[in-house]
Amino acid sequence: MDPKPIKYDHSKHAALSAVLPFSYFSSPVYLDFFGFIREENGEQAICWHDPETNTYPRIFPPEDKTKLQNIIISRATQGDIDTIEKEKIPILEKTLAHHEYYYQTKTLLSNRGKMGQRIRQFKKENPNHKILSAYDPKKILSFYQKWKLAKPREDQSINFFAYHLNNLKKYITKEIYVEIKGELAGFAWGAKHPQNGCWVGLQLKAIYDFNGLSRLLHQERAKLFANEPFLTLGPESDNLGIKQFKEELGPSEIKEYFYIQTGTKSLPKITKTDTIFS
Repeated sequence: MDPKPIKYDHSKHAALSAVLPFSYFSSPVYLDFFGFIREENGEQAICWHDPETNTYPRIFPPEDKTKLQNIIISRATQGDIDTIEKEKIPILEKTLAHHEYYYQTKTLLSNRGKMGQRIRQFKKENPNHKILSAYDPKKILSFYQKWKLAKPREDQSINFFAYHLNNLKKYITKEIYVEIKGELAGFAWGAKHPQNGCWVGLQLKAIYDFNGLSRLLHQERAKLFANEPFLTLGPESDNLGIKQFKEELGPSEIKEYFYIQTGTKSLPKITKTDTIFS
């Protein structure tokens, strides 16, 4: 029986995650909440718990090609799959998981096109709005509870939000809040990624009634990371409107991830001509 996985702790396991690609799913706050460490193929693998199958798939493929057999990977790119196939390792299951959206920070700082148009519209319709860099956690939670009632969310995402709210300082989170008429209308959080020049847009919640508010939040948050050229906003949502919105923001890359399971590499058949007699 495989040893029981242990909880990922970035303060202890940062060296393990340092080899992971830049992604929302390799950010310290994500790994601390969702991540586990388990022994697999003779090495420590960073994985997460899949409640549907009660398994612990790797979040990303191992760097070592000799460790690609008999594993489950929840986020493999087509390039990873090509490598596995080149190694002649069978892929027993392959399912499209989701897409991750990457941007250049300067894109979100631009006032051209729809970005600038919607922000100007928001400012015109809400001239007395306030932009703040901190807020009462109790009021943030109250706002979030009202926001989530507009559309049911999975418990896991709600728990992740609560965890992050309680650990904003731990992850050196940069915060933006927008008040309209004395009431919180939306907020956005972000944090630097361990990889140089990269940051992650972690939370953005806004009341949909205010045209342009989401774009304003994206831009104000990007100003806090003006010296970091690249960011990820994570995966698309089941909400088609959010997916369309992320595409309208002008991603520099949309990365496609597959959920895969690999098998055992077949040994080459030995023929008479391959046999060497001494």
